[in-house]
Parts: sequence; structure tokens; C-alpha cells
Amino acid sequence: MTLAARYYLFDEQDWTPSVNLTGRVKFPTANEDKGLGSGEFDAGFGGELAKSLTRDLILYLDGGYTFLGDPKGRKFRNQWNYDVGLGYYLTDDLRASVFYEEYRAVVKGIPNARDLYGDLNYRITNAIRINVGGFVGLSDSAADFGFSGGIRFRF
Repeated sequence: MTLAARYYLFDEQDWTPSVNLTGRVKFPTANEDKGLGSGEFDAGFGGELAKSLTRDLILYLDGGYTFLGDPKGRKFRNQWNYDVGLGYYLTDDLRASVFYEEYRAVVKGIPNARDLYGDLNYRITNAIRINVGGFVGLSDSAADFGFSGGIRFRF
């Protein structure tokens, strides 16, 4: 389970993108004995840029850094990540997006994980959005595929 927060630093203006700062904490809820997690908390921060290219087309550039927990007997590297993507408003309230993502491998000698991620984001109100997404792995170290979903509250 991950708790994430986003601070809207600047809203998009004429030639400048919107700028957001992010923070997140991953709770050690997975079963470490089954190899599903590290049994440690992780914490990270990042930044997001978004710029409208047309009324309906948006360019995204995101990056971040995660400090991984330090489980006994394992040597994990902290992880950087980035993505670049495009979003398109199919309607005033429904946006489809696609991203190329890369994550630094947490174990030295393993290739970085790379994937192609797509999602649908639906605006219920100006403060509430829901999203569903999925990805396809592009490197041997990435999962073959995955799905996600969530709800966002802006206040």
C-alpha cells in the first residue's frame, strides 16, 4: 500500500507548464517471507511537468527518486525513475494517456525496468477523479503486464 501526495506548485500559464511536487510512502504490507516485499518502508519524492500542446493534447514529463528500506541481508540501491507521455481528452471529462517509463534497477547488474503504460482518467468533479490503467513490460526486468486503479481527491 502506498500513500501519495501532490502539491500543485504552479498552474499552466501561456508558455509555462504546470509544475507539481510529489511525495509518497510505501507501507510494508506485502509478505516478505513469500518474496513479495522487503518488509521495510520506502519513501520518495518527485516532480511533474504538464503542458497543453492543443486544447485536447497534453505533454507530460515526470521524474522522481525513492529511498528504499534497508532489509537485513540485502543490498538495494535507491531508485530513480522518469516517464514521458501524451494525454488526450476524448471528452471534456475523460482523458486517455500513454507513457514510456523507466525505473533504475534496485539490484546492481540487472537491467532497468522499462514499460509502456496507458490509462483512462475520468473527472467526476473538479476535486474528484478516478483512473484505471495498465502496462506492458518492455525489458526483461519489467513485469510482463500489470493493472492499476485509483481515486484522487484534490483539496
